[in-house]
Amino acid sequence: MVNAYKVDLMRKAMVDIQNLNASNIQYKIRMFQENEKKKFLLKDECSKAKKICSEVDDIEVRCKHCNEFGCFVSDLRKLDCHYFVVDADFRSKVTRKPDTPRKFDGIEIKVIMDCPKCTKMWGHVGQREQTELYLLKLAQFKFVRTANGEAFIYRKWADVPFQIPELKPGDISKLYGN
Repeated sequence: MVNAYKVDLMRKAMVDIQNLNASNIQYKIRMFQENEKKKFLLKDECSKAKKICSEVDDIEVRCKHCNEFGCFVSDLRKLDCHYFVVDADFRSKVTRKPDTPRKFDGIEIKVIMDCPKCTKMWGHVGQREQTELYLLKLAQFKFVRTANGEAFIYRKWADVPFQIPELKPGDISKLYGN
């Protein structure tokens, strides 16, 4: 019974399509594509606007498990696809454990960094050109607005609603407290 109904619906749809003229079909397709393109561009513009206009200085990066303070978002930098902290005080906020040495994207990883309070893994300490980089594992953190205490958790760095600046030569001196 259900199959007969579906066959009948399909037959009616085929008759309707055959009765339409080609220019009408092309017009409807073009209108549909233009609407979809507008939706995509609007969504893209909104996401870009969110990243640009967000207040990054008053957002804290905290441990997702125990709420231990790590750093501020303004202390984060991006190098290729890696995100790390440039605050010299961050070094004292983590516990370090040796890890199997390996090299990834020109960064030699030798140490795991953990939360000092709950010992969950926060990421790795890598070395690139004699500089220690504290690489963060995003899944272990939450972002808290200091103004209202609102917390956000993200799975991918691309989903974070603010822009993290690329590493500049002056940022390296911040790592050493200069």
